Amino acid sequence: MDKISATAAQPVALFPPNTFLENLAIDESGIIYFTNLEAGAIHRLDPNQTTAENATAATETPARIDTIARIDGKPAGILHLGANGILINGWDANGIPTIWLLTDNTVTPVHQPAGAQFLNGMTILEDHTILICDSYTGCIYQYDQKANTSTIWLQHPLLEKAHPQTPMPAANGIKRHGDAIFISNTDKKLLIRIPMTNGQPGEPEILLDNINLDDFAFDEEGNLYAATHIHNSVVKITPQRSVTTIAGEPQGLAGSTAVAFGRTDNDRHCIYVTTNGGMTLPPAGGIQQGRVIKIPIRIPTPCEWAGGIAAFEKLTGVFYKKVLQDPILEPVFRHMPPNHPIHVAHFLAEVLKGPKKYSEEYGEDALKHMVGKHLGRHLNEVQRKQWVRLIMESADEIGFPDDPEFRSTFTAHIEWGTRIAVINSQTTENPVTPEDHLPHWGWGEVKGPFDVVGSLFRQKPADSDPD
Repeated sequence: MDKISATAAQPVALFPPNTFLENLAIDESGIIYFTNLEAGAIHRLDPNQTTAENATAATETPARIDTIARIDGKPAGILHLGANGILINGWDANGIPTIWLLTDNTVTPVHQPAGAQFLNGMTILEDHTILICDSYTGCIYQYDQKANTSTIWLQHPLLEKAHPQTPMPAANGIKRHGDAIFISNTDKKLLIRIPMTNGQPGEPEILLDNINLDDFAFDEEGNLYAATHIHNSVVKITPQRSVTTIAGEPQGLAGSTAVAFGRTDNDRHCIYVTTNGGMTLPPAGGIQQGRVIKIPIRIPTPCEWAGGIAAFEKLTGVFYKKVLQDPILEPVFRHMPPNHPIHVAHFLAEVLKGPKKYSEEYGEDALKHMVGKHLGRHLNEVQRKQWVRLIMESADEIGFPDDPEFRSTFTAHIEWGTRIAVINSQTTENPVTPEDHLPHWGWGEVKGPFDVVGSLFRQKPADSDPD
């Protein structure tokens, strides 16, 4: 079992036993929407927002939970469509498979696919076209949201149930990854890949067998993280098809049903998992609470730990206000452009292994551009020390993480970078070559004398061994 995931898993939402949390979707701002099957409810929570009334010993739930809509029926799958709202599927009050659209906290039934029996997982195929698994009929529906019509995209024996009479779903979780569609067949215990050409399905192939999967999600490296439902765990499946359990029942995953990745700088390294507490197959201790569990699947980068780009933008906003009021630094920055604080924030965030916004703006010349800002300025040690003092003071004021691990990493980079800036400022010749790139700073890293950027600083001592 993965030690990081197992030890750091934590609940962000708790419900009473016999609560069947079925699926979840996360919008671009990090808000989680999830379905409560038996209660007919759609809930919303912000995992980063806490309220005193929710953070009680009885619930241990720090996140605020809102019930934003109710359905006269049973909501199952949920898919966030950006500006087009949230798509939900399930059964209406008469047991008819139905698709609803949630906009402005209002749920409207919009479509009932002909012949459907058990609508389940959903994924975006392209634009306004959505693929929806039918867990009982062995097919995948193609739903055109714009035309509000549905057709069968694919029907295949690999998508069917192993035994017609069992209640276990067949085609269940579904995701598009690259130019293929991936599907879990829970009843047959299969992970299936369907290649595509121009949005049309090819012949399905079995990637893994004898594996019980429900919903799942992919990370950027192509690893798949899947809920195992009756096996009360989440597993990681690599592109090489190696399977590892990353967390289980001790971490609150009894009846794990669905998985989604966080979408903000604060939680991109985490998955969120819904559970039903083991309602389908109760664990030895009985049915547990329904939960939404947050699980880190890797160590966050220093940028993520700090709070992402937004935290660095806040830092440089406060810092440069101080700079312009400081008698030592104001003459240096008197004519800086208005967007300079934002650019520095993006630079710092990227160096500390955050999003590559600085590189995206300046392309291959990103490092050359940054170094060029210091050329010929003849900065001195007094100015450097004052710059460091004010950036650290600003970090304290905005509530930057103050744990020893982060502060030592952040301080090391600031000390290293400012000293390099002073060195570069003594010349008018830009030392950056096409082989040089932005430095990146991780946990506990130390830059040696020949790791620094710029050809002027990559010379080896005379007594060093030749390459």
